[in-house]
Amino acid sequence: MQKAYTTSLFLIAVALIISAGIGVAVLITNALQNKDYNINLEEYPVLQLSLGGLFPRLRPVSNEVISPAFVTPAVSVPPSPTPYATPTINPEIADKHLVNIAGFAFNDVSGDGVYNNGEPRIVNIGFYVYDSAQSDRVILTVYTDSNGNFRNSVYVVGDAIVRPVSSDKYEAITISRTYTTTTESYEFAFKPAGNQTVVNAGVLQGYVFNDVNGSRHRESGESAVYFKNITLRDSSGKTFLTENGTTETNQDGSFKYIQLPVPGTFTLGLVDATGTFTVPKATYTYYLSSDQSQQLNLELPVNKK
Repeated sequence: MQKAYTTSLFLIAVALIISAGIGVAVLITNALQNKDYNINLEEYPVLQLSLGGLFPRLRPVSNEVISPAFVTPAVSVPPSPTPYATPTINPEIADKHLVNIAGFAFNDVSGDGVYNNGEPRIVNIGFYVYDSAQSDRVILTVYTDSNGNFRNSVYVVGDAIVRPVSSDKYEAITISRTYTTTTESYEFAFKPAGNQTVVNAGVLQGYVFNDVNGSRHRESGESAVYFKNITLRDSSGKTFLTENGTTETNQDGSFKYIQLPVPGTFTLGLVDATGTFTVPKATYTYYLSSDQSQQLNLELPVNKK
């Protein structure tokens, strides 16, 4: 009896081993065909029985998910406010400073390179502006106005270099000027270009006087008076300043225009903007030739109210 029982157990064990071998072979074949190497024993009951009987630890574990008794809800944290962006500096002017440039152009009649009273200003003459840190590049072009003046502002790394531009009428004498602050003003001398000959030798001078008797000629006892607005223009409309660089007489009533281009026709005008005088004649026209002394002495009558 005992021997028969032992024989039965042996046969059962052999059967399980054979079944397990067959199952493993099937699994390997399917895995190679499907390229799926995850083995699920529940899909193979015979193999599960065989291997589970031989190796209890290979018995499947329940896939049931046990829910926790209480799950702490996630706390929503508001985003931090975006800080104000740091302003960026324009790289074009980051390392630059502002320089104001100013000056005037004049015809250097005396040839000394320095402006003298009565030397005519030059209108619409050009100037190139450079940065000394990059002196081969023009950063601005300016022109003189109707009074021969120019003014502008420019950002530079170094100094502002201003160079006059010669034209077909005028040749620059002053080569360049350097501006290092914001308050500088310079004069620029020019001379007639090429074969042009301009004779600036004309002189107009005289007095504005109180014409008491209305004769329009200054007589004994009639005093010269200071007059605010006196202007001189040539036939092209160009305006000239007195030798003091003004558009008014001296305090003693005298005035003088020097180095006027001759030959030429000039108009002298009196305008009383203060209401102090009556002006019997507002304009006077004079011709200055180059074959005479080029000087006129004038007496301009006004009547003091």
